[in-house]
Amino acid sequence: MKKLLCTVAVAALVAPVLLSAQSSATPAPSCTRYVAPVPRRPVADDGWCDPAPHRELGITVAPNVKLHVLDFGGTGTPLVFLTGIGNNAHVFDDFAQRFTSTHRVIAITRRGFGESSHPDGPYDQATLAADNRAVLDSLGIRKAIFAGHSIGGYEITHFAALYPDRVIGIIYLDAGSDQVAADSIRKLHTAELATLESLPHAPPAYQEMPTPLDSASAKAAWAYRQRTGLIDNTESAVRTSYFYEGFNPYRANNNPVPAKMEAAIRAGGRTPFAKVRAPALFIWAERDSVQHQPADVQAWVGNDPVKRAALEKQLSVTDAILQQQHRYILSELKGSRAVNIHGARHLIFLTHPDRVERVMKEFMAP
Repeated sequence: MKKLLCTVAVAALVAPVLLSAQSSATPAPSCTRYVAPVPRRPVADDGWCDPAPHRELGITVAPNVKLHVLDFGGTGTPLVFLTGIGNNAHVFDDFAQRFTSTHRVIAITRRGFGESSHPDGPYDQATLAADNRAVLDSLGIRKAIFAGHSIGGYEITHFAALYPDRVIGIIYLDAGSDQVAADSIRKLHTAELATLESLPHAPPAYQEMPTPLDSASAKAAWAYRQRTGLIDNTESAVRTSYFYEGFNPYRANNNPVPAKMEAAIRAGGRTPFAKVRAPALFIWAERDSVQHQPADVQAWVGNDPVKRAALEKQLSVTDAILQQQHRYILSELKGSRAVNIHGARHLIFLTHPDRVERVMKEFMAP
């Protein structure tokens, strides 16, 4: 894989990797209804059709557990997308299509979400990794590149550590964390954080909670997100969550699984970055300046020099902590590379798709 121009120094270069190619015809959009292993909520269906070109598959990965998989087709090295917490594979409906000319592309909805099974548990990383291995086995994929967003970064790290022979490379989409290290690093900055308490702070972001009318249909739920600025998602992903989980974007759609996943991560100890042997790329969103803050925060600052200075101090301290965490991760995952995209939001592949696509393709090029 090619060497990237990075914004972070890295320890070493990795050796070239032999890629294994696969092909699958790119499906045409279809309104054929996928039959999920969980019942839809008893709410009205307006007959909306997902326009994305993919096949919808149900793959059994464990007794009574079936995962919803989107197969976008394509030819070349398999590329597997894993979502952030609280999302489903449809969040990649637009972005995944950018890679089918050079890759066989699939996206997986993990257990507990969307149109996958919703078992009571378990939700530890070893179980989730085994689920993903079962998907690869079912599709005849021997090795793949994995791209994980947010909490999906834990999954691709554990998968690469547990099944190194199944991994060609891993890509972190504003992902990659170690809770133990993060807590330790934050404690090192206790004094600096304490100095921030006396500074002016922007008021909490206003949250316009959905009304019964906003929750009355999938169409209304999507319109609510557009109206309130919660635009970092795809309509198909929002609709899927609406039908199979609920609708409350500020409370994980009332789904209990995110809390279970987070508890399992904390109970699991250190993230095994040091055990990963595959080439790795981190693409991180950076919002370390006043101009990159949300509109309501910038409005609060206005032309007030005291508020601006206070916010700049807060950003300076929090960014120093974040950069120290990033340096730790890069030192643990030898040969990893990083790119920072300033001004990007957390769903980085939706806010900056062209840049993320370009960086990913440079990394994956043979």
